[in-house]
Amino acid sequence: MGEIRRNRTESQRTDLGQVWRLWYWQACTEWGYFSTAEPAPLPAMLSRSLNLYYLTEVCRFAFDFPDDYRIPVERINGYGNVTIQTPRLLFVNGELDPWLDVTAHSPLAGDLRERAGDGLLLRNHGYGSEKTALRQLEEEPTEIRLAHRKEIDIVKKWVDEWKKGSTEIEEL
Repeated sequence: MGEIRRNRTESQRTDLGQVWRLWYWQACTEWGYFSTAEPAPLPAMLSRSLNLYYLTEVCRFAFDFPDDYRIPVERINGYGNVTIQTPRLLFVNGELDPWLDVTAHSPLAGDLRERAGDGLLLRNHGYGSEKTALRQLEEEPTEIRLAHRKEIDIVKKWVDEWKKGSTEIEEL
């Protein structure tokens, strides 16, 4: 991915193999999940060379955004930021996810269960740990298996609620 991001010609390819563009479109137009170093004089673990201008170069290269482009995070934050509240939205995160603080499981978000009712915070897991399922749930690590079972149960419940509330569904 680094090679594509650093190469204007390669980053402008739009064939179906360029699946990386999906996330970057969201990051460049709404989310803005780009991790920069703390500003001086604060101590920083990341190089200050990894500034926002450098990290958003992919936005300018891949999508022809101008040099002064600013990611409009207000749009996504308008939905509630880390305190978003809406029915039928399941939050699944790993507690070691580097983006945890910008999710509904952020310590800044308060108690997710009181607000949203549905959420899974996977202990000792990082970003996307639950995204790949094995054909047999029984073969998955315990916490991932339990998360997948809960996701399945929750979605089935939502579908049942939808079917009960809709007369158009009768044919299905």
